Amino acid sequence: MAEEQTVIESTTIESTIVGLDLNNWQQTVVFLLTIINYVVGETGHAKLHKPLCGEDLLKLADQLMVGSYQPQEWFQADSRLADKNFLKELPADPVATDNYCLPTLSGEDVLTQMLNLRSGGVVYEDPFWFLLAAYNINKTASRFIIPRPANPQRAWQSRLEVLGALHNGQYQAEEWFAETLSPAVPNDKPAGLLQVSGADLIKLRTAGRGTLIDPDLGIGGYLLYGYEPDG
Repeated sequence: MAEEQTVIESTTIESTIVGLDLNNWQQTVVFLLTIINYVVGETGHAKLHKPLCGEDLLKLADQLMVGSYQPQEWFQADSRLADKNFLKELPADPVATDNYCLPTLSGEDVLTQMLNLRSGGVVYEDPFWFLLAAYNINKTASRFIIPRPANPQRAWQSRLEVLGALHNGQYQAEEWFAETLSPAVPNDKPAGLLQVSGADLIKLRTAGRGTLIDPDLGIGGYLLYGYEPDG
């Protein structure tokens, strides 16, 4: 599927880079949703009606969270997946001087509560994990939404394993995600987009968490990864 540049129409989102992987994020999302389509009994829905934009990601996340996702709304019937070898490729490292438009999900963190810092939730450098986290919320009735790889590279490398587990009925959210608490103050927009500088993203990758500035809400503590020992 040909990649088209995405423009986020927002007064606060100026970046055109959705996620860290500009070249392949739409194809990656298509593979995840196609497997979810298979799981819900809608096989042969593998080609989008139109390219996705950032706002589409938010709509898809909302639908997955509440269980209203309908493959026919997004995909053409009787279509097939393209080659998936690109999923083995790692994106370039964040560039400190670039800006990235990253999706977020709300969720409280125990450490953030202890520090009396506003919780911004979880921020995702890969829309694949963002939509899968939204899927987890509906399927588990819990908030398993923090990707927990051994390192950032592992988060990208393990996507094929996740797709295989989903396809084979062996997927368990808790094997791939750590759990957050429900927000102390309910958020009427649990999914969002946040502009993050490459310099801040590099810092988040080091510790898996950090503080970011939201133009609407101010400074908040955000989670990126809940790192787990490898092996």
